[in-house]
Amino acid sequence: MNGKVKTTDQLKLAFIQRDAGYSLSSIASNTGISPRTLSRHFKRLGTPKGELTSQVLNDAREQLLNDGSLVSDIKHQIAAAQLDSLSHVAELRSAIAITLDDLMQDKTISPMYRSRAIAALATSINLTETTIRKILQIDKQPIEESQLPTLYISKLTQGDIDKIRKDQFELNRLDFSDDNHQEDVVVEHY
Repeated sequence: MNGKVKTTDQLKLAFIQRDAGYSLSSIASNTGISPRTLSRHFKRLGTPKGELTSQVLNDAREQLLNDGSLVSDIKHQIAAAQLDSLSHVAELRSAIAITLDDLMQDKTISPMYRSRAIAALATSINLTETTIRKILQIDKQPIEESQLPTLYISKLTQGDIDKIRKDQFELNRLDFSDDNHQEDVVVEHY
């Protein structure tokens, strides 16, 4: 990076990403503009992270939204970053599992250090789960509010039991008149 703005689209993209809360290093990586140049432009136009105030920037956002190829490129970059994050989470969880196994096998580690290491690993697992929830936006998914079925519990009468047995015998084409079959068949009703 030589610090020069190559196109106005790159600068517009930088302002939009700044408005979205991207870090300076992320914006530099995405746009190819040096962090120092970005800082200078952000300072000149008064664009603190996550807060744009200039009408020029609103116009730039509109222009970018109308430019299908650039929006598609941004979507591609976001998807690639999310896949990259998921890949890192998978690698971290694998490393955590290996480390935990080694930790539990090593009897030379004092209990104090072992408990600290276990707490650190538990925190790492929690962080990876949080990352996954944010990437997949699990907490923003609508909750299915289907009605649960009603469970009725009642005591079966002898007539109910006889009817169930008769229905089972008819389904299995057993002779209901034969008392021997009634003794052998166990009826379970849940």
